[in-house]
Amino acid sequence: MNGRIVVMIAGGVILASAFVKSHPDMIANPPESTREACSALVDPGYCQAASTFNDLRQNRLPRRISTPPLPDRKRTPGAIDPAITQANLAATICNSEDEAEKSPPPSWKAAATRRLANSFYPDQNPDDFALDFLVPISLGGAQADPRNLWLQSWTGLDRERKDQLEKLLNRMVCSGQLPLSIAQQSIARDWIDTYRRAVTPQNLARYGLPIQWAELPVPSFGQIEPGPQPIQNPQGPVILQAEIAPQGQSYEVPEIPVN
Repeated sequence: MNGRIVVMIAGGVILASAFVKSHPDMIANPPESTREACSALVDPGYCQAASTFNDLRQNRLPRRISTPPLPDRKRTPGAIDPAITQANLAATICNSEDEAEKSPPPSWKAAATRRLANSFYPDQNPDDFALDFLVPISLGGAQADPRNLWLQSWTGLDRERKDQLEKLLNRMVCSGQLPLSIAQQSIARDWIDTYRRAVTPQNLARYGLPIQWAELPVPSFGQIEPGPQPIQNPQGPVILQAEIAPQGQSYEVPEIPVN
């Protein structure tokens, strides 16, 4: 056998072995779509950009779906992990490795997304949605509590803006400028209003974040673009079955006290 072919085969085996070791969840639970596969491997923002570029190359408009900018508060009030407190911030959410360790694996997020989409948007493609933790894991949000899970559009600016707000609030909490409980309550109550108040050029500069974030347009609550509305479910949130949702203690974010 040609020596070059042997080297190529050996290299392929080594790369495949490294991939299996670094992506065990993906191997055990193969993605059901290209979007799921992309999101499991790289930042979803890159997947969105690549998908948009591919659509434009094929002379078609990027597929886009509009969803309400805020979740139904009765169904999704937000839920937090009670083990994360103001006293242990340094060892938890202010530890750079904490969020990666606590985030559910890609296959769990994909399964949760499909289940929520099938329940509330049965006529839509689940690939058009992105799973969001209303109170993010980076602020002590519950990882698998259905009261903390809702769907945003996979495209558009809402998901990007909320991600930016989450990064800023985490830095504000970890610097001691903002109490953890207030950050949790504010983003659970109305993340759009919190974005308006917190994402300022001054705050972004103070925490070394892009000033351009403050220049993005922010939607107004109540002014929702036409699009599919979620089916109303008076029985409350979709309960994620045990095979994809490890059960843990959590509780709803309390209302902000009014003096």
